[in-house]
Amino acid sequence: MWKLERAAVRATMQPLRMVFVLLIVLLIPLVGAAQDVNKDFLDAAFRGRTSIVKDLLAQGADINAKDAIGATALLGAARNGHPETVELLLAKGAVVDVQLAGSGATPLMYASLNGHNDIVVALLDKGAEVNRKSKRGRPALMYAIMGDRSEVVQTLLARGAE
Repeated sequence: MWKLERAAVRATMQPLRMVFVLLIVLLIPLVGAAQDVNKDFLDAAFRGRTSIVKDLLAQGADINAKDAIGATALLGAARNGHPETVELLLAKGAVVDVQLAGSGATPLMYASLNGHNDIVVALLDKGAEVNRKSKRGRPALMYAIMGDRSEVVQTLLARGAE
């Protein structure tokens, strides 16, 4: 009798195991696809490929996804001088004062350092904190001075930088 009961339990559990395995097999590619979309999204933003960024956002890319060192699409686009991409990301709700994990640098700091005044203005217009400091205690104004970016220095001072 005991063997018969065990066989009945196994027969009942087998379909449940198959459903569980099937769910795992179906969900694994979805997780991988989401990671690929975010990786492609970050790459496109860092390179200023605005139309690709827009398409990948429509496909579900996370606007605040981070790369291996914690850089977001906005941070990369601001650092690399891609104003159209920055404008799109800001319009879609990217976090404007996101800080890089290691240094605490923000998109405003990178745009200031590299002399991207149009991006500095766009970030400030969207509420970037002009006097926020990196982990080394440096605000965007100091980054602009270090980069010898006089136009950015003037913009930051006009917007209340200290």
